[in-house]
Amino acid sequence: MALKMQQSNVEQILRELQALVRRSATAKQEMPAMMFRLPVALMTPDATMLSMGHDEVAAMDTAATALATDLAFEQRDRLPGGRECTGDPQRPGS
Repeated sequence: MALKMQQSNVEQILRELQALVRRSATAKQEMPAMMFRLPVALMTPDATMLSMGHDEVAAMDTAATALATDLAFEQRDRLPGGRECTGDPQRPGS
């Protein structure tokens, strides 16, 4: 029962994060908390940067914590073939 409740909690947290990041840029009134240059393959003439508000960053941190404690995602640090992931995707060069 606890595992099922934990999974539904993670699912709810991910849904909330998804709803936040899907808001239009015009709905965001605050200064960005983080900004990233998009990879060249994802850039368009109108979109070269990605910005995240404080609420989106907080929701991302909450989701990362929830995923780290969810047994369904215990292999998230492994690539196909059992190879380990290295570095932190939020901190390039790590």
